[in-house]
Amino acid sequence: MSQVRQVETDASAIREQLLSEHSQNESLEIDQRAAATVNLGMHYGPNAIIAVARASRSPHSEMRLAAIQAAEQWQGKAKWDVISPLLDDDSKVVQQEAVRALITLWPQLEGVYLETLVSAIERHLNQLPMDLDGDLERAWFYNIQNEQQKAEALYTDMQNKYDDPRVFIVYAEYLKQSGNELEIRKVLNQALLNYPDSAALHYSLGLAYLRNNQTNDAIHRLRTAYQLEPTRGSYGYIYATLIRDTDPETAISIYESIYQRRSQPAYLYALCETLLNTGEDANQCLTELETVAPQDVVLKLRDSSPSE
Repeated sequence: MSQVRQVETDASAIREQLLSEHSQNESLEIDQRAAATVNLGMHYGPNAIIAVARASRSPHSEMRLAAIQAAEQWQGKAKWDVISPLLDDDSKVVQQEAVRALITLWPQLEGVYLETLVSAIERHLNQLPMDLDGDLERAWFYNIQNEQQKAEALYTDMQNKYDDPRVFIVYAEYLKQSGNELEIRKVLNQALLNYPDSAALHYSLGLAYLRNNQTNDAIHRLRTAYQLEPTRGSYGYIYATLIRDTDPETAISIYESIYQRRSQPAYLYALCETLLNTGEDANQCLTELETVAPQDVVLKLRDSSPSE
């Protein structure tokens, strides 16, 4: 297994180097360089750090945005060092994405770092439109900043101003902070009376039931969410995972469908795992999984199969 890990480490270093070269290759189209830069966020070696830092200083806003997306995948100081200079970028779009990326560091910051972010947040919130999307983002910022009074007042105002199920979904997410699961289910059930065809509401309520170990109610809501919006892979994935022990045939069908639409490795892994657990032929599935997942992950899956 140590040899497998070494192979994976070497392959990762090679990918990082190639992506770094593409990111900095000025003979390539900007969209190609930007895509390579974003993918560098999955790495944290010297090549990735140098390339992303250079992208953050590029005269092209597309590259600066790509640098934000890359560094957003990093933690702490590394994220701050790349993104914070872009809080005062000439491009308003770059400014917006920078503050959205750094707000997640709020609980960790203090001193001059916090002062810098506070100033950028105030400017950003004042520039948001006075509509539903703007208010939803304001509420998100208030939640992270633990501004409970502002958040509560805004949620109440939104429920009176807007006819949209998203208001109740984000309010339920806010209530999770207090652990008031009973109130969450009450809010979502009440909202479904007005928006019975909202897949997102059914999904949120299904997850709330699941947290309360009400499995049958959760399955019902998650199935409804998937039926209403089968193109949303996350809906099908959670639903299929809940039923695969009792109804593997349906779960397999759903995994196949959502992977064809979204090509997420997690969906393919779940499909292969379910095929193996039910004694079905999983060879083709595993072969495809080897092209999108680390080799040691596939080996562990093969080894854990009841048929092995």
